[in-house]
Amino acid sequence: MFGGKDSSDSSSTGLEPDEDGGFSEFLPPVGRPTSSRFLEASGPKPKQQRTSRRSRPRSGSWFERLVGPKLAAERAYTWSMLLIGAVTIPQLLLSFVLPGDPIGDALLFRVDRVIVPWLGFELWRFLSYAFVHGGLLHFAFNLLSLWIFGRAVEEVLGGWRYWIIFIVTAIGGATAVAFLAPMHAVIGASGAVFGLMGAYLVIMRRAKLNPTALIVLVAINLGLGFFFGGSSWQAHLGGFLVGILVGWLMLRDVDNSRGKRIGSGVWLSMLLAMALIAAVQFIPLAFTGMTAV
Repeated sequence: MFGGKDSSDSSSTGLEPDEDGGFSEFLPPVGRPTSSRFLEASGPKPKQQRTSRRSRPRSGSWFERLVGPKLAAERAYTWSMLLIGAVTIPQLLLSFVLPGDPIGDALLFRVDRVIVPWLGFELWRFLSYAFVHGGLLHFAFNLLSLWIFGRAVEEVLGGWRYWIIFIVTAIGGATAVAFLAPMHAVIGASGAVFGLMGAYLVIMRRAKLNPTALIVLVAINLGLGFFFGGSSWQAHLGGFLVGILVGWLMLRDVDNSRGKRIGSGVWLSMLLAMALIAAVQFIPLAFTGMTAV
C-alpha cells in the first residue's frame, strides 16, 4: 500500500493491480472474464523456457554470490534476527564459561561510557546494546517480537526503511535511558522492538485500522517494566516515541517518492539519530553518579 515490496511477483503469478493499488485474488471471481495473464501463468510453461539449474548462467550481486541466492533473498527483518543471534548466542555461551559477561560488557549501553572524552566516546554502544541480551527468555521474546512487528513494518515500508527505523529507534531507546535513568546499564533489542511498534501504530492509523490491541500491548509492557522492574521502561518508551516520529517520516517519504527513491524522510531520520547522540554528550558526568572506569 505504501511502497513496500510485495512477496508475490505479479509477472509470474498473474496478479493484476486493482484501482486502489492492491492485488486481486489469484482465482478470478465468478462472473468476471478470465484474464489472459492468469491463463498464461497457470498453464504449462513452454518447453523452450525450461532450463536446468546447471545450464543457467551465474548472476546476482556479490552478496548473493557470498551467502547464496536463498539466504540473499531473505527479508531485512530476518537478517536483523540473524545478526542478533550471531552476537547473543556466543555472548550467552561465553558467559557460562568465563566469569562475568565480557561480550555484554563491551557492547552494553552506559551513559558514562559515551560522554567521557578520554575513553574515546564509545558511540557504538548506542546501537550495539540491541544485539546482546540478558538471558535466553529475553533473547527469545525479542526475536519473537521482531518476527511479528519487523515483518509487518517491512512488508509495508520496505527493507531499507525497516533498517532505518530499527537503528534510529535503538538510538532513541538509549537516549531515553541516558536522560531518565543515567545510572543504569541496558542491553537488549527491546528499544528497537518498541520503535517498530510505534512505527506500525502510525501505519495502522494511516490505513484506518483499529490500533486498540497494539496500544494495550504497549501499555501492558510499559507497565510491567515500570511497576515490577527487570526491564528498562525508559528504553521502551524512548524507542516507542521515536518509532512514532520515524514511522511518520517514512510514510511522508513514501507519499512524496512513491517508494522509488530515497527521500527527505530518510535524511531527516538520520539527522534525528545524530541529534539524539549529540544531545547525550551534554549530560555532565556528575549527573550520572558514576566515575569513568
